[in-house]
Amino acid sequence: MKQSNLKFFIILMIFVSCDGVFAQNQKQQIILQESERLLELNLFSPLKYDRGYKWLSVGMGGYLKQYYSRDTFITFKGARYSSKLKVDLGHAIDWFGEHQLSDGYIPIWYRETTPEKDLVDLNMYLTAPYNRSEQEGGMRQVDHVEQFIEAIYEDYNITKDRVVLERRYIWAEKAWRYLDQLTNDNLITTKRTVYAGPDWADQINRSGKAAFVNAYWYHVTALMGEMSDLVAKPEKRDMYKSKAQVIAKEFNTLFWRKGRPTNCDFDVMEYYTAWVDEEAESGDYFELDSNSLAIAVGLPDSARRKHLLDQIRENFDYYVNPVGATRVLCGTYHARHGTAQPEMAHNGGYWYIVSYFLAAALNRHTNEYGDLLDKLHERTNRAVMDAGNEGLNEWYDFSGRPLGGKTYSWSIAFPLYLNGIRLQLNTTP
Repeated sequence: MKQSNLKFFIILMIFVSCDGVFAQNQKQQIILQESERLLELNLFSPLKYDRGYKWLSVGMGGYLKQYYSRDTFITFKGARYSSKLKVDLGHAIDWFGEHQLSDGYIPIWYRETTPEKDLVDLNMYLTAPYNRSEQEGGMRQVDHVEQFIEAIYEDYNITKDRVVLERRYIWAEKAWRYLDQLTNDNLITTKRTVYAGPDWADQINRSGKAAFVNAYWYHVTALMGEMSDLVAKPEKRDMYKSKAQVIAKEFNTLFWRKGRPTNCDFDVMEYYTAWVDEEAESGDYFELDSNSLAIAVGLPDSARRKHLLDQIRENFDYYVNPVGATRVLCGTYHARHGTAQPEMAHNGGYWYIVSYFLAAALNRHTNEYGDLLDKLHERTNRAVMDAGNEGLNEWYDFSGRPLGGKTYSWSIAFPLYLNGIRLQLNTTP
């Protein structure tokens, strides 16, 4: 073990040897502090963060100042539990709102490439891959626009500032209308491209109607109803809530399957399939991110939820590696469905972004599956303990070997998220 972590390890072992909620809460507070330190060290270092302009670099990159929208919003899910960082990450919501396109779209990536004196060359990237246009095979992705709406709602839950919410509500509505114009039969539909998919797993072309994108679509539509109520817009509240019910019905009708998913060696199961494409080949895979997100936002009924979470319980060590990162799917995707090689990156790799959704699903049903959340908690805390100043990587393999970008912000923020929701659980009467 690294010498710098010896004191931290000794303190942890003291708390491990103690019983009771108090000791557990104290242990989690230590993990929160260490995760917060790592995130501040790597996210807000002087070379990457100009507090005058409120720029921050999310993830690692070769440019001085940059914003990845998706990475920022996922990082915020954890950083909002940090008293030090939630204000700065909350400010990023305003920054993206001010740079929202007229049609409501949020670009995937902004970067400043000529930071000399007062001269700023702010480059905007609308598609993935960033070096292609839509005419050249790039695509406007979807999930980060949904996460923008989610971040607005989650930030309100921290601040309870209705004045700020009223101002941001305009941005949220524009983003929602952009998403709504992508719908076909009430669900979002995206076109297939050989270069990228519609969401964070951009090397997998989950086209047509993708379960991950549409589980989020239901979620943010329901959140728009909640926000409309908060800003005293009852007619819009009723419209959004009614729309959310329609989306939920369509989602459960279209995506639910019973069978053996493609390339999955486990027994016949019931699950939400990965994507349904009327113009190309559908993807009959069991994905952890899609199914966990669906559970977390309340889409399945109790019987379906049990089928899904029991499948995860029975194969927990396959789906969650020793450092608490979660596998993208059972098995691997066919080569024709993406550019990643089997067991690499999105095609079988283990990501903390998937762990966010798994943790949220387990946290919603702790009476039955709290022991799995405890396992995830233990493995993730061990990863933080061993990280030193190097942070946590973008993704990992089955054994827990770090791969991808180093000191990746959404990975470092995951322990903040996990310990934050666990502290809330332990202190809830």
